[in-house]
Formats: sequence, C-alpha cells, structure tokens
Amino acid sequence: MEQILYRYNPWWEPGWQLESLHQRAGYLEAMEASLDSRDIVMLTGLRRIGKTTLMHLLIDRAVIGFLIDGHAGNAGAKEPGVFFLFQGLHFEEEEFFT
Repeated sequence: MEQILYRYNPWWEPGWQLESLHQRAGYLEAMEASLDSRDIVMLTGLRRIGKTTLMHLLIDRAVIGFLIDGHAGNAGAKEPGVFFLFQGLHFEEEEFFT
C-alpha cells in the first residue's frame, strides 16, 4: 500500500519537481482563495480537461512554499503534509493489501 501512496504522492520523495505544465493562474488563484475556508470544495468537470493537473499545480505551490500556512511567499516555512488521493484510482485488491 505504501508504494501505491508514494506513486500518487511523488512530492513525498526528496528532490521532487513538477514537470513543466501550463500555469493556469486564474484557476489557481480561485483555488488558493478557497484554502482558508472550512467549507468542502469540489473540483468537478468533464474528463481530461485538467482537474488533476490543477491539483498537482496547487500542491506544487504548497510544497515549494507559496501557500504554507496561508502566507504567500513563506519559502522558509516547514514543508506541508500533502496527501493526494485520486478518486479514479483503480488497482487490484492484491496490490493494495500487500
């Protein structure tokens, strides 16, 4: 199970860097604004339009220090604990429980 979690959370590995992706600034700013809310926020949309990419971009910003503790530019702060679980994740039962 640990291998599966690391596969979907590569930022847990030292030296991780996000591959070059198109920075969708408007969407990311709206998502960042919702982080301080205690509301449940859902990211929905059609297949293959970039929902997972947006989540990875947001996680990248958090991991490199832009959103740590809600303070933009706080690059020296402690790295956040980010856990990403992809709803479309499918795996064999044997893989999960070994």
